[in-house]
Amino acid sequence: KQNALEMDYTLEAQNLRDVRRNMIRHGFMPRQVVVPQPLADLTTPRMLVMEFLPGPKLVDGLREYFADWALQNGTTLDDLERQARQKMEREGIPARYDGPSAWKLSLYRRALQAYNLLVNTSVATYNATAGWVVPPLAYPQPIQIPPNIPRIIDTLMRVHGYQLFADGIFQADPHGGNFLLLPDGRIGLIDYGATKRLTR
Repeated sequence: KQNALEMDYTLEAQNLRDVRRNMIRHGFMPRQVVVPQPLADLTTPRMLVMEFLPGPKLVDGLREYFADWALQNGTTLDDLERQARQKMEREGIPARYDGPSAWKLSLYRRALQAYNLLVNTSVATYNATAGWVVPPLAYPQPIQIPPNIPRIIDTLMRVHGYQLFADGIFQADPHGGNFLLLPDGRIGLIDYGATKRLTR
């Protein structure tokens, strides 16, 4: 029966509308998460049409960032993952996160954005003035801004807590493929075919 319900896309469209309304009501949307708006006029029981959210699946976006980071630091993603597994096997799972706070990472991200803006503005100014007389400067590769993983985890935990305990309607299949990592750092919440509604 659940599979039949998941294949009726008009039901999934209604789930998206309900969850979207709840995320707005609780203040998660539009600042932290985005739930795509279904397009009712184009949605049928066999086809769901909704607003496009740019960005990879959360798990793919994180893997892509760490693969790039590993390459810039002379290693590979496989080596990073192997080291992390070995550390976990040796030391166990940490009782709590002991890295920089979401707030500190937010400041770091803003500093990197400001640095990239300053460098690009300087190059553009040089090219617009002296670049007419001497060879123009090439724009440097921008410093890659890391995802704020503590904030992502905190947001997903709070979103699902509100869905479960405050709204009684929640995504029953939460995994890294059902979330998108948007370019601005927000999380896209997708795939509400497997949605449960609590009646008590």
